[in-house]
Amino acid sequence: MRWVVIILGVLAATSCDAVEPRIAADQLPGLVLQVADLPSFSQFALGPQVAADAHAGPRKDPARFGRLGGFIARYRPADAAVRNGPLVVESRADLFPSTSAAKQDLDAYTTEYEATIARSAGKKLGEVAVGDEARAFTFGGGADFFYVVVWRNANGTASVLVEGSAVTLDDALALARKQSARLSAATR
Repeated sequence: MRWVVIILGVLAATSCDAVEPRIAADQLPGLVLQVADLPSFSQFALGPQVAADAHAGPRKDPARFGRLGGFIARYRPADAAVRNGPLVVESRADLFPSTSAAKQDLDAYTTEYEATIARSAGKKLGEVAVGDEARAFTFGGGADFFYVVVWRNANGTASVLVEGSAVTLDDALALARKQSARLSAATR
């Protein structure tokens, strides 16, 4: 009887893993915002995340939570004279071996940005409607404000950060929803 329970437990765990939605690591380059998503912007960085892209804090370790890899894209307005709206847009995506590992990374994002806002008089804006679960933050001041939306889709986490003197949460949310659609489309 004991063996039956063990076998049933293994089968149940295996079947749960089989139905968990996943994004494959070879999809990473298409999970960040693309040039077509920002028609009035020019891309000035695109590629796998490297050590220089890491922020201090709980997400600094590239092997955290079994991370499979990450990608990043950065944009600025194509017209250098533009001064309203985002002056820099940063889009990140990271993949993990499971949904639970991605949830741990989303929690690490929260810890990272709570520390940022504690140092810069920012605030946590709470949960927003993006992906499977998401959070938003703002920080900065004077002529340099930041809004960041971080979220999880299946086994991936992503973020969109907008920077400028006249940026809003709506700017970040509109771009985060475009990127989240990319993650949803890649989920199998």
